[in-house]
Amino acid sequence: MRTPFSGGSRRRLGLAVAASLLASLMPGLAGTALAATPTVSGGTTYISADLYSTPSYQAVSRVSITEGAAGQLTAGAVITFDAPSGFQFQYPATPTFTDGGHGLTYVLNSSSTSQFAIRIVTASTGSPSYINVDGIAAQPTMGDFGSSNSGDITAGSTGLSGGDLSNAPAGTLTEIAGNAAHITLTWAIPSTVLGGSSFGASNQPSVYIEDQYTNTKAYQVALSLSGGTAGAHVTCTNNTITTGTDGNGAWANCSVDKVGTGYSLIATSGTVHDNSSTFNVVAGPAAKLLFTSVPSGTVTTALGIIAVQAYDLGGNPVAVSANVTLSISTNSGSFSCSATLANRSLDAGGAFSWGACLQTIAGSYTVTAAQASSSPSPAMTSATSTFQVTSGPANKLAVCWGAVGATASTCSTTAPTNTTGGTTFIPQPTIVVQDVNGNTVTSDNTTTVALSIASGTPLGTMAGTLTCTGGLTLRVTAGVASFSGCSIDKAATGYRLTATSYPVYTSATSNAFNVAVGTPTKLVWTAQPNSGVAAQPFATQPVVSITDAGGNVVTTAGATITLSILNNPAGGTLTCTGGLSKATYLGAATFSGCAINNAGVGYTLAATAANVSPVVSLASIATNPFTVVAPQATITLSTSATAIIWAKPVTLTVQFGLNGANKPFVLQRSINNLDWAAVPDINVPTSTNASGTATFTSTPDRNYYYRVMFAGTADLSAAYSNTVRVVVRQIALLRPIRSGSFYVRTGSSMTFTTTVRPARADLPVKAKVTFTFKLYRAGHLVYSGRRDVYIDAYGKASWTWRFGSPGTWQVRAVANPTPVNANSYWSQIDTVIAY
Repeated sequence: MRTPFSGGSRRRLGLAVAASLLASLMPGLAGTALAATPTVSGGTTYISADLYSTPSYQAVSRVSITEGAAGQLTAGAVITFDAPSGFQFQYPATPTFTDGGHGLTYVLNSSSTSQFAIRIVTASTGSPSYINVDGIAAQPTMGDFGSSNSGDITAGSTGLSGGDLSNAPAGTLTEIAGNAAHITLTWAIPSTVLGGSSFGASNQPSVYIEDQYTNTKAYQVALSLSGGTAGAHVTCTNNTITTGTDGNGAWANCSVDKVGTGYSLIATSGTVHDNSSTFNVVAGPAAKLLFTSVPSGTVTTALGIIAVQAYDLGGNPVAVSANVTLSISTNSGSFSCSATLANRSLDAGGAFSWGACLQTIAGSYTVTAAQASSSPSPAMTSATSTFQVTSGPANKLAVCWGAVGATASTCSTTAPTNTTGGTTFIPQPTIVVQDVNGNTVTSDNTTTVALSIASGTPLGTMAGTLTCTGGLTLRVTAGVASFSGCSIDKAATGYRLTATSYPVYTSATSNAFNVAVGTPTKLVWTAQPNSGVAAQPFATQPVVSITDAGGNVVTTAGATITLSILNNPAGGTLTCTGGLSKATYLGAATFSGCAINNAGVGYTLAATAANVSPVVSLASIATNPFTVVAPQATITLSTSATAIIWAKPVTLTVQFGLNGANKPFVLQRSINNLDWAAVPDINVPTSTNASGTATFTSTPDRNYYYRVMFAGTADLSAAYSNTVRVVVRQIALLRPIRSGSFYVRTGSSMTFTTTVRPARADLPVKAKVTFTFKLYRAGHLVYSGRRDVYIDAYGKASWTWRFGSPGTWQVRAVANPTPVNANSYWSQIDTVIAY
């Protein structure tokens, strides 16, 4: 175990056990030998000669004494450690002690530069114990130690029970050379130093190193470069070498790379160094080609300029006459530059440039510039550069089938074959965003693409429906949208798919492909009822077909199809003209005359297949729910008269058509043909008789509209009859009335009274009676007059007329229409002769 030393400029010293100290003590301690073994841990201790002149000490890590049995370190005993010749201990010493306890106590008994001693105060009891001594340090007592300065620390004791230690070795101290103090670089500089070329086996630099006392050992020494061109380097097999123990060392295969003047080599070890004489470096022969402009990393298809230069081994450009050829690792046919690629002559400076280089196919590439001629010899090593070509900007879409790669060549445009209706394409469509050269734009993760059936396809046939499980619109990932679960239901020839995008790029259309009719997989309703009238044939009669997965009728398949009611909300019975079972013809079973007798909401029919050929299991199918309604009631309302005189009766006749027997109804009336109410008469019939007929005789006092309201029954739907109107004319009775003519004197007066029925004095506008008076002489009308008089509360209107001229007078009256009654007929004429 090693422990740091903490005093001043002291350095850490590690001591090791060179030989075990085992002093065999005299027998007598209960038959157990004392195993007190002083040790110095850490291996053989090497102490630098530099500590002689400092002076400084190195710490001894630890000295340990361990009992084999309790009490063997006897109270009062003294254990001593002596420094070897050529070394001394630090004085005054400041060691520290640790122990294992068990009653053992001790003290530092004495110390000097040549020895330190430990005295046991109390022996251990019960269990063996130990003493560790730390903080002891040593230094050499000579500088130039010649060939060797080494010796053992020795341990002794007095007063131990049963015997003492006797100068047993406790570790070896060895003095070694100090830090490098003198260094000498030796180098026979070649007459010409070529950039990057080795100095030559006989011209390699060497070095000698010693410490301040001329002692030597193995030193590490580094070779570096000074002066000359900035950034230049000296390179050797190993630039840092270790000398032999005699201080001598040499480098191998050294060279300086860059051309320049005023260089010197520097050998450095620790804080000392030595420089060589200055020298110059000139360019060597052409040894390699290097690119000075070349694509690197990831580039687009436009590669730009590719330029090459001849260099010596040190990387210095060299003017040389040679021809070079540029080539690419793969897809050479798509690689081009503005200058031809092969056998190009280097210019006067040993360089050549190819401009506007292009690689149209994305991928990983290596370009190589190689010497194409036999001169110079040996040939220059080729220049190579590896890079990745990615696409240019997005320009167009491509419809591919199956997986795709980064280039157009990995996009298969061969459309699927053997595709049938409703089955997924094999392979599935993949839409690719490409640059103008057909490379996948792998940087694109935002474009959305939409897939559809191309307009105008299939030719001459209505297109089917394209579906994909993931939808018909996808966002690309790395320029690719992979659709899945895509199929077209309807069989036809010449389908094409079209891909469009946002942002808008040039759309793409696939090659044509066909969708054929597949094998029988299911029953479908080619036609199914969507409503019905009870006991009447459905407007749409059922047709059941055997189809493939896309719903295309398989005309070669056959089966017997049977219909039944699946959901029967009203207990109806299904009947068809030809029965409920039909054999298919060209894959379809067509039913006729099918009807359900009872009205109900939510009927469904089921179709089941039997005797299927080719043999396959076809699941039963159900229609959508539909409603069967009762037949529309047919109601005719007629009247015995459309106009009657007040107080005269009228007869209304109700006649129901189909299913009209014993049907309840309500006879309604209205004044304005807008507001209807039931006729308030207890004698009004409420249902038809067994013949679907009902009659009602009434004596209305005003004009009324009449109709029949039918709320509906299970076998008839609700309906209203036609509307009829009965007009009630007023009665206007003129008084006095005499038979024949009567005479009055000219100038006399007479009062005429007209009684109106019904007397509607309650109306806002009372009934009005018009009296007319006409005078005839010799058969000619000479005067005509009229007077309008409103009735009183009793329905009477009176007017007094003075017969002021002789002649024959004619008097008559009429009641004008009211809001509730028609006008009366004109009364008879009263003739009055004035004389």
